[in-house]
Amino acid sequence: MTDGGLDFGDGVTTAPTQRWAEATTNVSELRDVWGELANHNGRVTDLEAEVESVKAEVRARMLEAAYPSRKSLLAYMRPARWAQLAALFANLALVLWWAVVSCGMGMSPYPGAIVCGIAICAAWIFSVEALFEALDRKGAGE
Repeated sequence: MTDGGLDFGDGVTTAPTQRWAEATTNVSELRDVWGELANHNGRVTDLEAEVESVKAEVRARMLEAAYPSRKSLLAYMRPARWAQLAALFANLALVLWWAVVSCGMGMSPYPGAIVCGIAICAAWIFSVEALFEALDRKGAGE
């Protein structure tokens, strides 16, 4: 060992400064790799945050699709359907009036009640149809 070299048991005799230079190079390479890893982790964290925001937006859009608006169902009824709904309530009032008047006069309320009942059933059928139509329109988001 005339040159001051050391044998580290690996069969290579080198000067201590050469070994130190190799170790320093390895440490700086490790620091570079560590820095790249930290940058990569930062990007991964940013991507995770972006994924979460996209998930939240998708959830919001799915809820909006399921429940298109907070408007009342009556807002989706067409004007003709409003007339049918008004006719239903008018027929109900007519039946009550007929029952009160006919009973007050001592008459049988049945003939008038049958006619009014038929009118009420027709108005009710159209009103239920209007309700389902409004549900369809609300579901379609019109």
